[in-house]
Amino acid sequence: MIKNRNHGRDRSKGIEAYKETVIRQLSNPDQAKQFIQEVGYRYPRYMRDHLQIVQHMINQYRHVIDDALIQCVKEHLWSANDLRDVAHHLHRLTENEFFPPPTFQEMKRNTTVIKATVQTRELATYVEIIGGPN
Repeated sequence: MIKNRNHGRDRSKGIEAYKETVIRQLSNPDQAKQFIQEVGYRYPRYMRDHLQIVQHMINQYRHVIDDALIQCVKEHLWSANDLRDVAHHLHRLTENEFFPPPTFQEMKRNTTVIKATVQTRELATYVEIIGGPN
């Protein structure tokens, strides 16, 4: 289905007001402002879309969004999609802290041993299949 992007955009605020709203929601306003300015410089035509993605990430990943912003500025990742990816990655890492991966001994205890026998054939059978000399 083809959709006009203008229909999904929030046009109740101007771009500058939207930028300020997003910047105020982050704990480090200097880094937030730098990030938003760089995104605006690189993607001026799609600034509103990027701001919507950042806003959604602030709401969804509140506990890691500031760390994600720091990482993006440090690595020069100037896109809302990059911020989303970093925030999602940090969120998954924090989830794994609560449920650490099992140790080798735990995995060894939890495995079931399957007794299976493998069928063996004479070498001549394989030579016949691949067409080698008799």
